[in-house]
Amino acid sequence: MTTSYSATPPTGSEEPRGPEQQPPVQVATPQAGLDALLNRRDFPTPDLIPPAILVRRQVRRSKRMVAFALLGVFALLAGLFVMGRVQLASAQAELSVAQQRLRDAEAEKAKYAEVPAVYAAVDAARAELAQAMGNEVQVARLVANLAAIMPPDVSLTGVSMVIGEEANQSNASAKTTDEAVEPLVGTVTFSGEAATFNDVSQWIETLRNNPDYQNVILTEVSRGDESGLYTFSNTAELTDQALSGRYVEAER
Repeated sequence: MTTSYSATPPTGSEEPRGPEQQPPVQVATPQAGLDALLNRRDFPTPDLIPPAILVRRQVRRSKRMVAFALLGVFALLAGLFVMGRVQLASAQAELSVAQQRLRDAEAEKAKYAEVPAVYAAVDAARAELAQAMGNEVQVARLVANLAAIMPPDVSLTGVSMVIGEEANQSNASAKTTDEAVEPLVGTVTFSGEAATFNDVSQWIETLRNNPDYQNVILTEVSRGDESGLYTFSNTAELTDQALSGRYVEAER
């Protein structure tokens, strides 16, 4: 910024004037080139700081960084330690609860210590019952079926049934010692009367077609002189179909 003054020196011939007026001050407008020059930042700056001071500053800065890093590590380790203690306390609490439940379960188990023995006794009783009553025959069903399959001109006068051990003994005595004796459910002996011999044959064929009987044999047949009726008797073996199977299912 520059300031210029302009004035005329007074002379002796001139008349005195009134109060002197201050000359006008002209302020020059700043030039863009000077401002650009003053605002420049690329002037060379001399580095007057000794290298030892710079080294000490770097060392102090490094020490601060290391101290902050150590503080961060210590804080992280402290957080991990606290977290581990919390997890350990939680695990110990869960372990205590589980041990208490185990003790309660063992106490409940002691109350029912006799239950396995009772179940074993029941199973043994069922096995004995199945062995003793495994050959139970549905006699009522057999009698009802006989009434349904009886030919019209045939009537039964007697029915005898042997079931179980007695039937097996009689079957074994009828065979030689070299022959294998198969398990026998039972034997049935029928005696009756028929109008004709064909009716007797029809009766024998009916029994053979029934799944409850096997080995049906006509043992005796004769004709009465006065009545003209045929008197017959036959035997048959009972099959597994005649068994009720109730106690076998209980065993399973």
